[in-house]
Amino acid sequence: MKWRGRDLSLPEGTGGLPGPLTLRARYSVDGEGALEILLEAESGAPTFCNPAPHSDCGISSGEVIG
Repeated sequence: MKWRGRDLSLPEGTGGLPGPLTLRARYSVDGEGALEILLEAESGAPTFCNPAPHSDCGISSGEVIG
């Protein structure tokens, strides 16, 4: 089973981007029922981009959950 959402296109200059940036996410469930997530980014200029969520990371000095 596969899903593909809409692409998110950000024009040059958005948030200081040096060129246009397109982000896309694809979701699928494999034969064993595991969720697979594919995240991609494409830019018209050299750009740092990390679209992956890191909700399990804590950067504060508090207690780490997990």
